[in-house]
Amino acid sequence: MKKKWKDIVEEYGRLAFIVYMTIFAFTLSGFFLLLKFGFSEMLLGWFDGYVSADTITTSTGVMAYALTKITQPIRILLTISLLPIISRRRKKED
Repeated sequence: MKKKWKDIVEEYGRLAFIVYMTIFAFTLSGFFLLLKFGFSEMLLGWFDGYVSADTITTSTGVMAYALTKITQPIRILLTISLLPIISRRRKKED
C-alpha cells in the first residue's frame, strides 16, 4: 500500500494531501462528537481488541485521535478511490 500511496502523491500532488487531510478532519471530528455525546461504549464495541476499556478514562480528544489512527488504512483507501473522481471534476471546471 505504501507504493500505491507514493504513486498517488506523485500523480496528484497537493490534491492528495488536501483530500486525505479533509477525510482525516471529518473522521477525527466525527469520533470526537460521538464520544462527547456518550457513544463511547458503542465505539469500544466496534474496535474491540484495539482499544481497551481503560481508554474510556482518557480525555475525549486522545481517544478520538486513537480511534482515528485505527481507521488510517480505510482513510488511505478512500483517498485513493476518491482522487481520480475529484481530479476529473476539477479539470472539467478549469
